[in-house]
Amino acid sequence: MIASWESSRSSGNDGLSPIAEFTEEQIQARLSVAQYGDLILPDAVRPAPNTPVNLCRGYRHDESCESRGIMALFEEASQTLPVLTITESRGKIMELFKKLIKPLGERVDAILETHHNYPGGGNQHGHLYHMNIDMPDMQRLLSAEDVLLNDGYAGLVIRNPETYQEAQLEDHKLIRVFHGDRHDAYRRILEDNQVPCKEGMKVISEQNHFHFGRWDSAERFFQLAKELGFI
Repeated sequence: MIASWESSRSSGNDGLSPIAEFTEEQIQARLSVAQYGDLILPDAVRPAPNTPVNLCRGYRHDESCESRGIMALFEEASQTLPVLTITESRGKIMELFKKLIKPLGERVDAILETHHNYPGGGNQHGHLYHMNIDMPDMQRLLSAEDVLLNDGYAGLVIRNPETYQEAQLEDHKLIRVFHGDRHDAYRRILEDNQVPCKEGMKVISEQNHFHFGRWDSAERFFQLAKELGFI
């Protein structure tokens, strides 16, 4: 098991830090508890010790300039776009994500994100791109649930650059959807899957928290990326 922790102030800014200040007992105690309210977390993330926890299933409306794909593509870092921030339990996250990428259309780009160091030297990490990914590779990518859900150092972005739409399954295992002008299509998917709108809800990235992975998580991540043509 590998682990890092991230404060709410550094979240989203590559702020992963070693966890030497926490004891093994504290870490294992947090890892052993997955359910908070009606939300069951995947093994990739947990709240940090001595952190008030108020998590739940649901979605809220936000505005953000942290689009991994759209903003990087168009370099509009100062612009904010409407986004749905979504939390779902571990047994349902992938199925919901698969449904939420359908409105993007069939011509999409995929981006694998990682905090893992690249094998073979250096400490490079970041984004791996696969433009116009075909459906067989997309299905194989989405079937790699263990890598995508239980690796707290990995994330996935599916985007349609022509419509300014993007769906993220990010390293906190939150789903973020930059919906462009198709808000109602995504809202219907959420309603059909009984995901309630909770505008005031908090998410784990806004609290001090741990990221977890297996000792072989980096190897598994880069093997998947290589097999599917990302590298």
